[in-house]
Amino acid sequence: MGTVLSLYGTIGLIKAKNNVHRLHFLGVSDTVGPALMMIGVMINWFEQIPKIFLVLLITLITGPLVTHVVAKMYVRRKQ
Repeated sequence: MGTVLSLYGTIGLIKAKNNVHRLHFLGVSDTVGPALMMIGVMINWFEQIPKIFLVLLITLITGPLVTHVVAKMYVRRKQ
């Protein structure tokens, strides 16, 4: 499921008409896609769950943060 979502974001990047739409596709898929992949890895490797959970938290925090910063810089340059 995570791979499909990441592929969706990549296709959206190619098909989107402007930078805001591209950012929307990538922001969602690059946060949730890897998170779903890490949850799948946690199911298979029980002994590594704390480390994978830490990486999952970092991904879920920094993904939207980076997307917000990029969007804010895009809006500032546009003005």
